[in-house]
Amino acid sequence: MIVIGLIQIAILLAFLLRAKGLAILMGPEGVGVIGTMDQFIVTVTQVAAFGIPVAAMKFMSAAHSVSDTAFRDSFAAFVRVILGLAFFAFVIGLCLLLVVHTLVSPLTSQNWVWVAALLNVPPMMLTILIAHTLAAAQLARRAALYNLCFLSGVAISGLTGAWLGGIPGFYYGTAISGSIVVVLGLAWLWRRLGLSVLRKGVSIRDQLTLRPKLFGTALTASISLVSFSLTMLLVRYIVIVRMGEEPTGYLQAALALALSLGSVLAAINSLQLAPSMNRDQPNTERFQRAEDFVNRVVLLAMAGAVPLALLPGLGLTILFTSEFVPAGMALVLCLVWQLAHQFRVTLLQLLIGTDHPLSGALAMVSAFSVAVGVTMMLIATFGILAAPIGLILGDIAAVALMLVRLRTAVAMPIPWAVVARSVAAALAILGAGLLFDPTRVLPDMAGMELRLIYAIGGFVLIWSTMPSYLSPAAALGWVRNRRRR
Repeated sequence: MIVIGLIQIAILLAFLLRAKGLAILMGPEGVGVIGTMDQFIVTVTQVAAFGIPVAAMKFMSAAHSVSDTAFRDSFAAFVRVILGLAFFAFVIGLCLLLVVHTLVSPLTSQNWVWVAALLNVPPMMLTILIAHTLAAAQLARRAALYNLCFLSGVAISGLTGAWLGGIPGFYYGTAISGSIVVVLGLAWLWRRLGLSVLRKGVSIRDQLTLRPKLFGTALTASISLVSFSLTMLLVRYIVIVRMGEEPTGYLQAALALALSLGSVLAAINSLQLAPSMNRDQPNTERFQRAEDFVNRVVLLAMAGAVPLALLPGLGLTILFTSEFVPAGMALVLCLVWQLAHQFRVTLLQLLIGTDHPLSGALAMVSAFSVAVGVTMMLIATFGILAAPIGLILGDIAAVALMLVRLRTAVAMPIPWAVVARSVAAALAILGAGLLFDPTRVLPDMAGMELRLIYAIGGFVLIWSTMPSYLSPAAALGWVRNRRRR
């Protein structure tokens, strides 16, 4: 887990380099447009993928526990399906642009710019499958390292393309680099694990027949992923239509910084927690794994999100430019949302692992409806703050529905202590933004001292409530054991 976390920190640095470069090259307006276009491409990818990459991880994990032959057959079938879906996604994306041309015109009226962006869909779909294949083979570190190579490559090539050719150059650069990394990843799987798209004697129909639950799992995964992608797309779209490109750039900066902070946890969730949830084990062990993960999320939120919420203006200046400082309070609310988001994703993995994925998908649809509805209602009053408020309320609704479903379906006790810690951490993040000026880049010495006291006091208070294995005493014991060695 530690190694994966370190790799994710490197991925985070690559992501932040990309964000910083775009902020310098494009300004808030360009960042707003690219952020919305990126989310459009992600949404097209999720719709066309039909949840197959997520379902593939579940069934390849099962095949890997049977034999190498079963694992190789399963991979060959799934990668062929993804290749077909990738071509289908590109065609559907082009057709969609013709149908909804007037809806995307607030971003850019040049169709060839959208074609450049759509070229990124096939490598995105394949890279998800490659990472999930490595995770299914219990090579979580390799999966994280592959993600690092992919995201670093597209970040560097995208910035180079943006410098040379603006927004079109950005998307051409990312498409070329992403395709190269995908080809190299497939070559590595072939040489090291014997996994090949050209494997003989593999029938897609036979493989699908062996897994009668595939389409149900894929459908529910697709509903969940598409709901989330549509949520993130529509809240941006509402802001860009109602307020313009510059405010959307502020929102994009706040979302990007909050998502980058949560990306380390998201990767550990997808590469380590999710595969473990789908292995044969008692439900009580799944419940314990989920509670343990959320407790660690709370600790990391107190250690990372609270300090950032105390100095959001400084964070936005360093990672973007001083032009993005007005997004300070939006960043604070986005950090609160990330805490709720990680809780929701953990419960979703738990529902999938206990064979109740449809309940998780329906909860995601509820989150989508609440988030978009609240954003539309509040944007005239709260401006860009309406978007993170909507996202927070949407995830709260989803978490409540998931907890009720887990209680009734698999008799999971409601983890009230975990819920209480999460609420306390969320209030600590929100309090940082309300008690201190979120647009202040560098406070005076007295202001810094008060912020330091707030951060340390909040962390110690939450830490002291943790279970014994995460308590200060456990940490002290771990340090002593390391010294003895």
